[in-house]
Amino acid sequence: MDTPGARSSKEIIVKNTYISGKNDTELKRAENCLLFINHCTNSVDAINEHIANLDHISLGEEISNLKAPLLSMGYSPLYSAAIALENELLNDIISYPRPNLEDFMTEVRLAVQNADEQLKGMRVSLI
Repeated sequence: MDTPGARSSKEIIVKNTYISGKNDTELKRAENCLLFINHCTNSVDAINEHIANLDHISLGEEISNLKAPLLSMGYSPLYSAAIALENELLNDIISYPRPNLEDFMTEVRLAVQNADEQLKGMRVSLI
């Protein structure tokens, strides 16, 4: 049930003129990009905090939470790296080749930038 005054993702996307709102496929793609950007941005911030606190358990759990968004956007190599990092941090399973956390973080940031570029490409003028 919607709460009074709450806006749907569709309303927000159309209001922010990412797309016209007439094409449901394009609307869903824009919504997926927005959700991906939001989830990854929050996760990157949390990962940096866990690194600063030297909390490898929470770090592994946060990386585990990134797997679904990465897979949903088609980033299979990043998904595989997330699994390997999760295994090393939570399960003490050493992967070969060993994943590099810094490279993983860089690739996630690039994926977020790519999703943002996709959104910019979908933006239309509603003049």
